[in-house]
Amino acid sequence: MPGFDGRLILLAAALVLAAGPVRADYKQDYARGQEAAADGNWADVERLMQEAMSGSTTPAARVRLYGQRFAPYVPQYYLGLAAFRTNQCAEAMRWFNDPQAAAVIAQVPDMKGVADDARQQCRTVATPDPKPTTPPVEPQKPVVTNDLPP
Repeated sequence: MPGFDGRLILLAAALVLAAGPVRADYKQDYARGQEAAADGNWADVERLMQEAMSGSTTPAARVRLYGQRFAPYVPQYYLGLAAFRTNQCAEAMRWFNDPQAAAVIAQVPDMKGVADDARQQCRTVATPDPKPTTPPVEPQKPVVTNDLPP
């Protein structure tokens, strides 16, 4: 090609290399979201896990977050936990019951225990115990006797 000096190849290579850190950022957001959950900062958990999901929505039982730190990658779990902790049971159930996430949550004992407890508590809130009712009492019928004095 006349005038071709390799600029197109360099541009393509730069784009590929620039995309690498973007893909890795979701793991950093996830790790920071885990820390926010440990601190009980549910607004940050929601924000960071949503950002992590923009990088990858596929849960996994074990991923390398950074260095030698491996952990389950289930942002849906943390979104469910944040919703549960802020009394949003319907939203929590949506995240905990996500089919892909539920399969991984079931493999991680700590996550499974928390999710199961949340499901149970939300069921209790959604279906309160019925008010006790007493059966209707029939009025007493007067007793008629044939015992007339003579």
